[in-house]
Amino acid sequence: MKRILKVSILCSFVLFVASRAFADSVMLKNGKVVQGEIVEQTPYHVLIKVGMDYQKYYLAQVQRIEKDEEFETKINYSRFPNLDPKFVRDIVLYLEINGTRKGISDQLEELVERVPPSAQQRIKDVFRIDEIIENLIPIYAKYYTHDEIQQLIEFHQTPLGKKFSTITQNLAEDVLKVTMHYFKTRMAAQ
Repeated sequence: MKRILKVSILCSFVLFVASRAFADSVMLKNGKVVQGEIVEQTPYHVLIKVGMDYQKYYLAQVQRIEKDEEFETKINYSRFPNLDPKFVRDIVLYLEINGTRKGISDQLEELVERVPPSAQQRIKDVFRIDEIIENLIPIYAKYYTHDEIQQLIEFHQTPLGKKFSTITQNLAEDVLKVTMHYFKTRMAAQ
């Protein structure tokens, strides 16, 4: 029993350290995303630890720096013992960058606004965004490799990727309207 407890504590610690070591992202102007731990940031450069290596980038090369600690700390990595914690973290980052997290948050806010005030707190307590995100992680891991998720992250940092994230929902709604109109027209002609 003590051995199981020690192993559980050790695994939790390793997962926590792994998740914290990869909490920061440096998005470069060439589209590359460097993930690691920012150990130094000056008005001229940023030094990021990636694994055992240190990489220095001048701010003229950097498009954006993100410290992802807020959403990162709420993900329960122990739910995914068969996945590399870096892969899990990148999936979470991708869901943040591509707007999935914001979309879920917006939908929950709309839901809360539609229910009576007496039920609003219950809705907030029942539906937790981080738990929803945790349920999406195995789905993304099933269909994408770690390398593909990293490529998607890089894509969503480009101007086209940002546009894609912004217009996808509206585009899907317009496609649905046109398709429904087509079917109605065809059915009426029969």
